[in-house]
Amino acid sequence: MAGYVELRENVYGKASFEVIEGLDVHDSVVYRVLKRTTDIAIALLLLILFLPVIPLVAVLIKLDSKGPILFKQKRVGKDGKEFDFYKYRSMVVGAESVIGILRPLSGASGPVFKLKDDPRVTSVGRFLRRSSLDELPQLINVLKGEMSIVGPRPNLPSEVAHYLPWQ
Repeated sequence: MAGYVELRENVYGKASFEVIEGLDVHDSVVYRVLKRTTDIAIALLLLILFLPVIPLVAVLIKLDSKGPILFKQKRVGKDGKEFDFYKYRSMVVGAESVIGILRPLSGASGPVFKLKDDPRVTSVGRFLRRSSLDELPQLINVLKGEMSIVGPRPNLPSEVAHYLPWQ
């Protein structure tokens, strides 16, 4: 088999899946340093670009509804480590307390559900979600090394509890 793999690489100039499968680039120090440096550079650039928008969004949230500007929620990151996940608040205060009432309306059976016209979302929150501006504070999580610009979205602990062992 080894002779075939070498012949194939020489003829086609491409490595086979067998060879590539054994490589785990994500474990290399160079990859991790490069990914982290890229995350920091992109997060800083985006924060600088959106600097004029940040105070405006904060004022709009305060004028629209009572409560904090930022929404903080526990999420599970790399290696199962929990951290505080930040977003601009787009729902009314106490929105999580009515999940039990709203879940049957969604038709969802799993730990996650979404309503098309969720009554908990504020007017400003609707705009923030459509424009994805509610995600801006997550750049803080990226700078702290809790999240990455590219990669899976951190899940809620309640979602992770339903994972199968291989997940």
